[in-house]
Amino acid sequence: MNTFVWLKFLNPLLGISFLVQAVTVALMLSGHGRGLVGEIHVMNGIIFILLGLIHLLLNWGWVKANFFKKKINPEKIVLVLLAFGLLFPARSYADDDDHGAFRQGIEQMKSGNYDGAINTFNGMLNDEKYQQNPSVHFHLGMAYYNSGRYDQALEQFKLTQGYNGGKSMSYYFCGLIYEAKALEPGNRSQSRDLKQKALDSWMSFLRNADPERKERIEVARKHIDTLKGDLNEK
Repeated sequence: MNTFVWLKFLNPLLGISFLVQAVTVALMLSGHGRGLVGEIHVMNGIIFILLGLIHLLLNWGWVKANFFKKKINPEKIVLVLLAFGLLFPARSYADDDDHGAFRQGIEQMKSGNYDGAINTFNGMLNDEKYQQNPSVHFHLGMAYYNSGRYDQALEQFKLTQGYNGGKSMSYYFCGLIYEAKALEPGNRSQSRDLKQKALDSWMSFLRNADPERKERIEVARKHIDTLKGDLNEK
C-alpha cells in the first residue's frame, strides 16, 4: 500500500480527532472538564498526536525537501514530538484535583479541620472557573457534613449532582442526611416526605454508583429496604 492510499485513510481520522479535541476543549472551558469529558480529551489527545506523527513520517520526504536544508535525523524529531505530545494532553486537562488549594482543603479535612476546609473550598468557588466544578462542591459538602451542618451539605451535594461528572456519592450522603432529618423531633410532620427524599436519593445512588463500590451499594440496598417498609406502613 503506497503513501497516497495510507493518507486517504489517515486524513479523515486526523480531521475527526481534531474535531473531538476542539469540542472537549470547549466543554472544559465551560467547566465540564471532569469525568468522561476529561478522559476523552486526554485519550483523544494522545491519538491525535500519534496520527500526526504518522502523517509526518509519511510525508517526511516532502517536509525535508521544503523545510530542511541540512540533513536531520527524523527519528530524533519524532521522539521529541512524541514526548511533547504525550505530555500535552495530560497537562491541558489540568485536573482541578491537582490545584494547590484543593489539596490543602483535603488535608484540612483529613486532620479534622472542617472549618478550615470549608473556608478553603469556598475560596475556590469565588474563582469563576471552579464554580461549576463538581469535585469542589462535593468536598465542600463533605466538610459541611462532617461538621454537622446538614442543610449546607445538602445544598452542595445537590449542586454536585447538577454538573457533568457529578459524584454519585453525593446521592449517598443526601440519603443519610434526609434519614437523619426525618428522625429529628422537630421534623415529625415532615418525616414521611423526608423519608421519601431519602429513598429517592438512595435509588439515585444505585443508578449512578460505580459497581466496584460493593460495600456502599450493599448499605444503600439495606436503607432502601428499611425505608420502603417504613413508608408502606403509613
